[in-house]
Amino acid sequence: MIAKSNLEAHGLLGKSTTLVPEVSSLCLPVLKGGTIETHFYEIGEEQTKFYRVLLQHLVKFNLPKAPFKWSRRSGWTKYGSDAEMESVDFPDEDAVVFDVEVCRSVGDGPTMATAVSSTNWYSWVCWWLSEDGGNGDPGPPRKGRPITLDELIPLESKPSDSFPKHLSRKRIVVAHHASYDRARVKEQYWPNGSGLRFFDTLSAHVCVGGVSSYQRAVLTMDERRRKKSKGAVSSTDGENSISEVDLNDKAWREVASLNSLGEAHRLHCGGPGLDKSARSAFDIDYPASEILPRFQELMTYCSNDAKATHELLCALLPQFLERFPHPVTLAGMLELGTARLPVSHAIWNQYLSDSSRTHDELESELKLKLIQRANEACRLMENGEEAYKRDLWMWDQDWSTKDLVLKQKKGSKELKSNEPPLMDLNNFFNVEDGEPVSELEEKLFKKFSSLLHTFKELPSRLPYMPGYPKWYRKLCPKPTCPDPDEDDEWIPGPTLLTTNTRIAPKLLRLCWEKYPVHYVQGQGWGILIPGRPIANHSDTDLKNKVQPPLKELLDFSPIPRSVKSSFRLNNTKMNLAKVHDMVEEYMSIKEWTMTKRSYGKKNDDLPEWYKGSGLLCADVDFPGIWFCRIPHREGPGNCVGNPLSKDFLDAASDDTMSVHDHTEEGLTAKSALTFGKMISYWRNNRERVSSQMVVCIPCKGKSRKGKSDIAFILPQVIVSGTLTRRAVEPTWMTASNAESDRVGSELRAIIRPHENQYMVGADVDSQELWIAALLGDAADANMKGSLNGGGMHGGTPLGWRTLQGNKSEGTDMHSATAAAVGCTRDQAKVLNYARIYGAGRRFATRLLQKFSPHLTAAEASKKADTMMELTKGRRVRQKEELGNVMNPQTEDNYIWEGGSESAMFNALEKIAKMPFPETPFLRARLSRALEPERIGNRFLPTRINWVVQSGAVDFLHLLLVAIRSLSPGVPVDANVQSSLKKKFDLHFALSFHDEVRYIVPESGRYEAALRLHVAHLLVRAFCASRVGLFDLPMSVAFFGGVSVDRTMRKEPYDQCVTPSNPHGLHLGHGVPPGESLDIYSAFEKADGKYTLAPTQKLGNRKIKKRKGKD
Repeated sequence: MIAKSNLEAHGLLGKSTTLVPEVSSLCLPVLKGGTIETHFYEIGEEQTKFYRVLLQHLVKFNLPKAPFKWSRRSGWTKYGSDAEMESVDFPDEDAVVFDVEVCRSVGDGPTMATAVSSTNWYSWVCWWLSEDGGNGDPGPPRKGRPITLDELIPLESKPSDSFPKHLSRKRIVVAHHASYDRARVKEQYWPNGSGLRFFDTLSAHVCVGGVSSYQRAVLTMDERRRKKSKGAVSSTDGENSISEVDLNDKAWREVASLNSLGEAHRLHCGGPGLDKSARSAFDIDYPASEILPRFQELMTYCSNDAKATHELLCALLPQFLERFPHPVTLAGMLELGTARLPVSHAIWNQYLSDSSRTHDELESELKLKLIQRANEACRLMENGEEAYKRDLWMWDQDWSTKDLVLKQKKGSKELKSNEPPLMDLNNFFNVEDGEPVSELEEKLFKKFSSLLHTFKELPSRLPYMPGYPKWYRKLCPKPTCPDPDEDDEWIPGPTLLTTNTRIAPKLLRLCWEKYPVHYVQGQGWGILIPGRPIANHSDTDLKNKVQPPLKELLDFSPIPRSVKSSFRLNNTKMNLAKVHDMVEEYMSIKEWTMTKRSYGKKNDDLPEWYKGSGLLCADVDFPGIWFCRIPHREGPGNCVGNPLSKDFLDAASDDTMSVHDHTEEGLTAKSALTFGKMISYWRNNRERVSSQMVVCIPCKGKSRKGKSDIAFILPQVIVSGTLTRRAVEPTWMTASNAESDRVGSELRAIIRPHENQYMVGADVDSQELWIAALLGDAADANMKGSLNGGGMHGGTPLGWRTLQGNKSEGTDMHSATAAAVGCTRDQAKVLNYARIYGAGRRFATRLLQKFSPHLTAAEASKKADTMMELTKGRRVRQKEELGNVMNPQTEDNYIWEGGSESAMFNALEKIAKMPFPETPFLRARLSRALEPERIGNRFLPTRINWVVQSGAVDFLHLLLVAIRSLSPGVPVDANVQSSLKKKFDLHFALSFHDEVRYIVPESGRYEAALRLHVAHLLVRAFCASRVGLFDLPMSVAFFGGVSVDRTMRKEPYDQCVTPSNPHGLHLGHGVPPGESLDIYSAFEKADGKYTLAPTQKLGNRKIKKRKGKD
């Protein structure tokens, strides 16, 4: 049997395995249609059919003609066919195309909007532009003040409607980048949700014509060229001249574009493109007072965007439904578009305040330490004998000064001393006329009055900071006023210093591996290592160049004593004239540079006693000193721009990076490294986090205008934002977990459900790894990658390691890779996922050098080869034959053989090489821009990556649909108790990659956890069934744990202690630890039930489906 031989070849056959306990008496939902595959099709159809019909109806009709003149009435205005205007509460249509414009100089609230259905146009106007009370002046900026519901655009409710109203009517709104428009819609913040859904044409465009990173760069250059050619009189060197690269890319460029409305409309609808010049009126620098005079023009611009969005929908919808035929895809995208995050407005403001205050305090302290260091370094001038030239860090700085040249003294007659006038005496002691002056005061005045007259000798234009070295002067800002005392913002001293200033590492006296750091233009930051043979430089060369202090470096550096004592001059002069002639004759300048470096490395290698990570730069010629670059995280081909950046601050914890100073001040300098790490997160994310649109809603039972602390944030999710159709969002989907040394990193924990609510969610364990292993297991029987149901779970080494691998025994995938290449398990995990995503030997070599900078390219390449042969295997040619005759229509095939992951890669490549690749689960098609039918064999690694990651998107869509089907909510008129209705409300909060979070009532939290487990079981079973495997191992059937918590933190027991939250969640905020429930705990706490869902008892070891019956 192939499975046994494969496992035996990799030493896995007969290994001990762990039996997972059964879940007794678990009730599963009745499968609609009788099978797991028909069940998902039917529940997907139930959730999307009505919305799909509305979309199809919307594209069947031409839009009515847009109004010639737009109304300035506040709120919504409906336009009839005869140009009649009617004030309405909201567009009472089942399907509309919608566009919102926001004057950014005013705030985040909507300024104007248009909507259009198959029968009518609508417009909406904010209060400060309206003719009934507005004068075009929005008042002072609203920065820091929350937005209220009354400022938003109603799409489902009347002003007289009670709050919160149950809005169950199914409607569809179409927009481009729909989450932006959705965030300005009032009812989307109502706690009970609604039946309205948003269809995003941007996401649909990405699904149909999304591009890779390389393709995006090419299209970006195309867009710049078009914009440039518009302003040029002649464009003969524009699009008419096609380069070789353009010819290679021509095929896919015909079916792809960037994601903006203008570019997508140009691609799918044709024409010259949209006029977007009026958009600048809504920019943050454009005065709001200029909006009203241009009201008609800007309303027309807004309506043109809505019209273009409809045209784009008409072109995209048929393609989208054809390329993504399974209803679960659309259902999952619509569900992702309902994301919303609950927050307390007071806690949100407190978080922003605490993070900003902590950041500013740490930054001020860090700046103070740097200023102290700069002042200390500046005093090197006072030590005499040019002490700065012997300083291992400051020797190369510009120590030149500007002298204060006094005016020449005038003739002796004017210099004769006279009795000082009484007026000068009074001014000297700041006394008024007539007040007595003591004898002592008069003596002091006579003694020092001559100093008062020296100001006449000062030049009319004083040099800035005379006597200070140039490097110091550059760090000191000049006062903006002639009199510094009148400039309130000016602070004397080197206040321009930050950790990003190039001189900062030198002022901190930074060391890498105990050697002083140094910066070389073109090479970046490195270290100075003494002991290099000294060439016979001429005395003139040595005098004209600033040289490192070799003697001091020898005494300081951790080099062997024998080297220090035997160090001497060595005549190893290169004949530069001869080399120059050789260069002129045989090679280009580029070739010369490469050859010179290799020559230097061959004849001037680092000594054997140096075991550090520095990368030798032999062409940096300091007499007696090697210059070695500090290793860059992206590999040896990159230069380090700042060793104090967040990529290198971790080295301070293990003393790889240190500060040379054993004084008390030195310890504070070392703490500067820690401060830089602490403030980096908030410095990079403050603007993005602070700009979140927080909308307060009234409390139940209170008046609509009553103040409330309850608020929501609608994340700006693009439900399909990448080539692989992953959802993207700039703040919440990229939020890091709380770390004790990161200011503001407790961001996720600030999201907290409101009173009597919980956050329930889970991570899918090893989602992408399981998908890849599943494909390999399903295809293993024929070794050619075809998914014909001939395999079995765990039948390949990768599948076995995924299902049964044990970290403690070293049998899991990551431990095996770590042992093979000699790296940590975490590093092996990165290598493994990179390989599954399609990365090859070169990328693995780069990663290995990044993990272990001391590795040479050859050593890293050898380790990469070892890893690839162990995992991916060998590439062998296999010819298909028909009997004894070679099939002339079948090309020679290459397959992987002998590796633990060979079957998986054969399956992935089989899919990726299809003329029209599609995911194995929901049959979702690859973007037109990357289909082999159009581009041939190009971009194969990208397509392999797409198979895995797009398969994971299918998994997410299936999971969202399954959870929704198990938690459909209770109709308003349902004949059940009101308490029971509350128990089963469930609202989608957010998805992070392979993680989902829901807001549920407190009384239903355990049942919600059980439903998530059951939904996960159904999804795994569906995926296995789709590739021909009709059972499911218990080890992957359920979530490892479902989090039941009061916050959205990653782990329910994490206290989220950070510099800005030093007391943690429990002591600082009163938030108790949450729970993590496996299937057994969830089953027990929920009593094994979930009410209102028809269930049946099934066997618990497997979900079976007989081959041929589905």
